Amino acid sequence: MFRTRLPAILSIILDLVTDNQALLGDPLYLGLRQQRSSEAEMEEFIDESFMEMALMFPRHWCKLEDFSSGRAFSYSSRFCPRLPLIDDDVQCIGAVVLAGLLSAALLLPLAPKDHWFLFYGTDSDGVGVAKQTSPVLSSPQHLLGFSTIKGGSTETVICHMASRTPRLITFPFSIPSRFSERTSAEALRTSGGSVIFASVSHFQGRTFGACKWEPGQTNNTYILPGLALSTILCCASSVTGSMVVASVLGLTKCLTWAERAFELIRSRIARIRDINAHVAAHVIRAAQAAASWL
Repeated sequence: MFRTRLPAILSIILDLVTDNQALLGDPLYLGLRQQRSSEAEMEEFIDESFMEMALMFPRHWCKLEDFSSGRAFSYSSRFCPRLPLIDDDVQCIGAVVLAGLLSAALLLPLAPKDHWFLFYGTDSDGVGVAKQTSPVLSSPQHLLGFSTIKGGSTETVICHMASRTPRLITFPFSIPSRFSERTSAEALRTSGGSVIFASVSHFQGRTFGACKWEPGQTNNTYILPGLALSTILCCASSVTGSMVVASVLGLTKCLTWAERAFELIRSRIARIRDINAHVAAHVIRAAQAAASWL
């Protein structure tokens, strides 16, 4: 009989305090009721936190979440080369979106260089997706929303962009669904049924004309567990760019022939465990090729 030690998950919240007076005066606010420290003090605190975490948990894997845009990119560039770390907004969501775009592009009679994109929203997730996708699909016809503004993708915008491409790809990624730039029903109606749609929020399938239409749902569940598992299994000292690209390619290869026949751009969530194992295998091979293990 074999006994295995499963990885433990530890959630760490770094309270950098706030200058928001409404929060400081709210009796239900859970953070420290202090004014925000100077930038230098915060940077010193972050550096010490990450270094101590690396000493205490030498085989750890870390995912950064919900830092502001400037700090997300700063911390990602500083710590990713030294620690097995990934930022959810800067890298992970970008990898998921890129995998979806590559699968969706196969449904269009266009070369990758002939695609162009509209990014709506400039928070860290939107900028992160742009950075991940631009080296592969370098001409920014497709609409990606990260604005958290409901109805932000207006009918005028949808109709204009749909007129410039055989099939419009639209990914409203704002959550929850009440903040989605466009619902699947609205995108389907406005595009005349030609849209290729995927969102973080779940939308019900619909019948349009004589066809049953199944909107795609995509989020970091398709990438993150496999990326974390592979990093831990191969003892990678960092999460390299080639490992993130490998997770994208691994995910795009998970579609079955039946799923492709339905023109799905993402495998069904019921297969998520197999999908993440497949992603992890691709990432481990990339880590070995890059000699990034300890």
